Amino acid sequence: MIWPRVAHSPVWSAVTAAMIAAAFIGVIDTADKLLTKRSPSPPVEQAEMREGIWGPSRILYRCMPSGKCIAPDHVVLDSIANDPVVGNEAYFMGAKVLGSPESMQSEVNVKVGDTVLVRALIENDAAMNVAHSQLLVARDTRFNLSIPTNSSSDLPLIGHISATNAVPQRIYDTIFLRSQKRFAIEYDWRSAVLCNRAHKGLPVSDDILGEGALVGAGSPDGTFPPGLYNNAAVFLQVHIVPPTTA
Repeated sequence: MIWPRVAHSPVWSAVTAAMIAAAFIGVIDTADKLLTKRSPSPPVEQAEMREGIWGPSRILYRCMPSGKCIAPDHVVLDSIANDPVVGNEAYFMGAKVLGSPESMQSEVNVKVGDTVLVRALIENDAAMNVAHSQLLVARDTRFNLSIPTNSSSDLPLIGHISATNAVPQRIYDTIFLRSQKRFAIEYDWRSAVLCNRAHKGLPVSDDILGEGALVGAGSPDGTFPPGLYNNAAVFLQVHIVPPTTA
């Protein structure tokens, strides 16, 4: 069934403006090339990578030229194949070297000493304006980032988004950091912020590296009502450091 899912203007432009104004990261580019991604070429080493580029395999829904989208009657996260603003939501992760004029990408060339800005987009793609819409609010929504603990010339960062009532409950997407020389990745503690229509940069718990930090369409209470109006983005930083030695 086709549901009038897009009831308001998308919030990504507000996300962009808010993050540009955030002093802790300076000027960043989150223009609407957010999810212009190509499939990465086979990496030299996929350190600690046990999953595919994105997943799990699931139905990806589509939007019509009218702005209406085919949307399910259950909670599903980042599962629109042709979102009118961000493209394929399955590729919800992006990154860029901090200070670079480049847009967010799925593959980033780095060197020791770089700081990398990482972004995850979060949206509940369930149908809007239906009789049981309260049942379609995503609950206990969390974001988790997996960072390799070893060194390589090619390392993945895997983002996971989960909600207890979503189908599937947990999704993931991968970005790749690459260099001509081996390197390691360090998380910048307390760098993570949540940006949505209600907040320009609300601190997010460092549980991002553990069981996952609560996020939300407003406060980080884990709730995401359906629709573009209620989406959000998590921004954080990692540092490229020399390879670890035994």
